[in-house]
Amino acid sequence: MKLIRGIHNLSQAPHGCVLTIGNFDGVHRGHQALLQRLRAEGRQRGLPVVVMIF
Repeated sequence: MKLIRGIHNLSQAPHGCVLTIGNFDGVHRGHQALLQRLRAEGRQRGLPVVVMIF
């Protein structure tokens, strides 16, 4: 896992990613289910998973 603070610190990803954007105020069961689905989609597509929070 990488922690990147600020969009200006992102490097370009040549092959894309699987991304979710949200206010993850705690990792409750709903968020856990979403993150598990995101990871599965990333594995299926062969892409890195990105979670953008605000």
